Amino acid sequence: MAEEPTPNNYRIALNHSQERLRQHEPTEMAARAGVQWDGDRGLFHMALCNLSLALEYPSGKIWVVGDDEDGGTGSEGLTTGLKIMATNYLWYSKGTPLSHQYVTFKDVPGGHLFYPAFHRSAIKPIAETFSGSLAAFERAATSIGGTPVEFSGDLSVLFWFFPMVPVIYVLWQGDDEVSGNANILFDATIADYMITEDIAGIAWLTKRLLRNTTLDIFDPLL
Repeated sequence: MAEEPTPNNYRIALNHSQERLRQHEPTEMAARAGVQWDGDRGLFHMALCNLSLALEYPSGKIWVVGDDEDGGTGSEGLTTGLKIMATNYLWYSKGTPLSHQYVTFKDVPGGHLFYPAFHRSAIKPIAETFSGSLAAFERAATSIGGTPVEFSGDLSVLFWFFPMVPVIYVLWQGDDEVSGNANILFDATIADYMITEDIAGIAWLTKRLLRNTTLDIFDPLL
């Protein structure tokens, strides 16, 4: 059984990710990840859905633009889980052109091993919550930066979680005879931008955001 995440585990993982960040040249990372690099201030500027993040190099300090650099709103800030995901994205990105071909979580490296849990925690709740009200899904999605697109199903919404990480939610309307359904798709290049654990984190977070209809970045990433 996988070890349950704890605050200490997250801190260790963040420290490791920041160390990996310092091993790479910032202009090269920015080019591969599709983010802006401000060399005069030593800052990366990147998007997280409809938020703007700043990450300081080489310290690795990260915050939401508009919040103070040391914590954000009040005594809180971005969750450690989100800091890890954003930092990993910067040093891990390969710069591969997007394929515009989409795959499921089952298709990413190692994803098939965790797909049942992923489906249970990330996909099934979306179908149960929104398949009877696609309009509610669309309102929730657009409130955090999603864009309805012509793709498949009865409604598809595209999110740019990070600049080179498109994620598409697909919903099928249910009725009295047929249950609704949903799926979450990633560009086939996703493994060149994020490790499998972080890909799972994207789906969990987006699912929470959609269900809450607001971008609550201060909930623990469990």
